[in-house]
Amino acid sequence: MDAYLVTVFTADFFGIILMLTMLCGNMWKLEHKDKKTVTLLVLSLSALLYCCSDLIANNQDGRPGLAARIVMYASNSFMFFIGILSGYCLILFLQEQLNCRISKRHNFCIRGCCIGTALLLLLNIPTGCIFFINGEHCYERGPLFWLFVVIQIGYICDCFLIYHHIRNKGGVLKVFPAIVYMGPVLLGILFQEILELAPVLGASATITVTGLVIYIQKERLFRDELTGLYNRFYMDYLKTNLKKGNRGKFYVLMLDINGFKSINDTYGHQAGDSVLKQSAKLLQNVVGSLGTIVRYAGDEFVIFLNTDSVSESEECICRLRSEFVNYNRSSQKPFEIHVAIGSYYADLREETVEDIMNIADKKMYEDKEIFYQNHPEIIRRK
Repeated sequence: MDAYLVTVFTADFFGIILMLTMLCGNMWKLEHKDKKTVTLLVLSLSALLYCCSDLIANNQDGRPGLAARIVMYASNSFMFFIGILSGYCLILFLQEQLNCRISKRHNFCIRGCCIGTALLLLLNIPTGCIFFINGEHCYERGPLFWLFVVIQIGYICDCFLIYHHIRNKGGVLKVFPAIVYMGPVLLGILFQEILELAPVLGASATITVTGLVIYIQKERLFRDELTGLYNRFYMDYLKTNLKKGNRGKFYVLMLDINGFKSINDTYGHQAGDSVLKQSAKLLQNVVGSLGTIVRYAGDEFVIFLNTDSVSESEECICRLRSEFVNYNRSSQKPFEIHVAIGSYYADLREETVEDIMNIADKKMYEDKEIFYQNHPEIIRRK
C-alpha cells in the first residue's frame, strides 16, 4: 500500500470514528426534531458517508472490471453531491442558529445550485464533464470539476457573509464562532481539491460538524429549556460584552404576560407552559435578527434591540402588539394572551445594566396598570 492510500485510509478512518462517536453520543437530540437539529443530523450523516465513500472510491481506483468502474462512478458522484449538500445545509443551520431569514431570491440561488449540480452529476455519467474513469481505470477530473469547487467555496463564503451581516446588525448580541465554518472545510478544499496535497476533505468536514455539536452543547447552558430562549445566565454574558465598541447604546424592552397567574390557576400549569412557549414563538417571529430575547423570570421577557433608533423600536413594539392581537383572533384557546411592554433607551456608558432593567421594569408596570384599567374583567395576579 503506497503512502497516498495510507493517508486516505488514516484520514477517513479518523473521520468515520469521530462521526460515529458524535452521532451515538448525541442521539438524544433527535427528540427535539427542530430544523436546527435535523440539519445538524444531515451534516453529521453527510460527513460520515463522505468518508465511507472516499474509502471505497480510493480502494477501487485502478482496479479493472465493470463492477469496479460502477463503484467508482457511484462513490465519486455521491461525494460530489454530499459536498454541495453540506454547503447548503451549513447555510440552513446558520439561519436557524441566528434566527434570521434570507430573501426568496437568495434562497432560490442556493437551492438552484444544489439541484443543478445534482442534475449535472447525472449528465456526467455519459459525458465525463465533471470526472471520468480513464482507460487505466483511474479517476480523472473533467472540465467542469472546478465548477463544483467554486460552488463549495461559494456556500462557505455565503455563510461568512450572512454571519457578518447579522453580526454587524446585531452587535455582540448575536454570537457564533464563524471560524468553525471557515477553517477546517476551507483548509480541506485547499489541500485536497486545489493543491492536491492530501485527501483530507472528509476529515475536515467531520471536524467542522464536531465543532458545531460542541458549540450547541455549550450553548444549552444559556438556553431556557421550556421556551428555547436565552436565560438569566446569558445576562451575565451581556453585562460584560454590551459595552464593547459602539454597541453601548440600544433599546431594552421588558415584557410581562398579563393575567398569567389567572390562566395558571384556571386552566392548569400545562396551559401556563403553553402560554410561555407560544409567547416566545410570537416574540421570535417579530424580533428575528433585530435583537436578542431573554426569558428573564417566570412570565417576564427582556428584548435587547440592536438599534438606537426611536422609530425602529416603536415599530417593533407595534408589531409585537399586533402579533399577539392576531394570535388571539385566530386562536381556539379559551383564553387570550396579552403582554405589558416597557421600553427604555439604554446607554451603558452612563448607566449600569441593573439601572436599565429597573427603569424598563417600571415602565412595563405602568403599561400593565393601563391594561388592567381597560380590562377589569381580567383578574390581576397578586
